[in-house]
Amino acid sequence: MEENIDQEPNITDVKPQKAKCKHKLLKFIIGLVIVITAVLLTANFALPGLITPRDLGVKYSSSDHDSAVAKLSTVKELLTNLSTISEYNYGTAKNIDISLNSAEITAFINTGNTVKYAVNNYQVLVNPDGTIETSGSVNVDFFLREILNNKVSREQIVKEVPALAVLPSNVNLYMKFSGEIISNKSSAAIKDVAVQGITIPAKYINTDEAVSTFTNGIDSFLARNNPISGTSIDSLTTKDGLVNLKAKIPSMVNAR
Repeated sequence: MEENIDQEPNITDVKPQKAKCKHKLLKFIIGLVIVITAVLLTANFALPGLITPRDLGVKYSSSDHDSAVAKLSTVKELLTNLSTISEYNYGTAKNIDISLNSAEITAFINTGNTVKYAVNNYQVLVNPDGTIETSGSVNVDFFLREILNNKVSREQIVKEVPALAVLPSNVNLYMKFSGEIISNKSSAAIKDVAVQGITIPAKYINTDEAVSTFTNGIDSFLARNNPISGTSIDSLTTKDGLVNLKAKIPSMVNAR
């Protein structure tokens, strides 16, 4: 009579199976990450500005920042990310007459950026034809309030451009325009605008109303804040890839 003997499972067979399962799971996770990354990168190339601000190709170094600081010769001390210009202290105003290139402007904005509440990761490209391109992460409420002077709401933007769905607190904004400021009054021609990589239709930006809203917003911003900082712009123009600035600006800025 044969005895029924329960055979012990072969432990040496179980371990490789578990190892194989873990290996397959790891390969799946890695593959999923690669696919997601590829999709995001492809989307960002297809719609520059969708995920990260559009790259304008402006490269800068610490020497560009130092050059801009030397030209502006404004001492910045104990600066923090305060939300309004009125929260800072300003020194005696002084006259400047300078020219800045794209790298110097971009370096000055991004190095030790004290206005991250408004703009961040920003690039400014001054083209030889006098047009200016800007790209970066912009606080929507600041832009609507300070530049567009509350004449356009979030709801209006989404209604006119449904592809934007719900606007987040910060968006990647690209603009191309030409213009100047003379005696604290601006003039501009808007060439192109894209939000989160989505181009705003020309019928919304190439109108007298759109330009008027934009320039009136800038003029209003200067009128409100220039007396606080002691700033006054005689002329801000572009030529041969440079921004030429003749103005009165504060000699020192620091946090209260």
